[in-house]
Amino acid sequence: MSRNEAYRADAGFLVIFYNSVVFAVVSAGMSVFMGAMAGYVFARTEFPCKKVLSMLIIGKREG
Repeated sequence: MSRNEAYRADAGFLVIFYNSVVFAVVSAGMSVFMGAMAGYVFARTEFPCKKVLSMLIIGKREG
């Protein structure tokens, strides 16, 4: 088996690995973006039950 044939045999793994990396990077980026938007809303606006929701999200109690 030549190097070229061995590379072609491993190409399936490389495609799967590349797809996994792309999926992980896109998912992490979306999570950071959505978290930043939620943090902006909590910091800049006043709405009913804001303290309760922030305690549920952050997991801390005041006092």
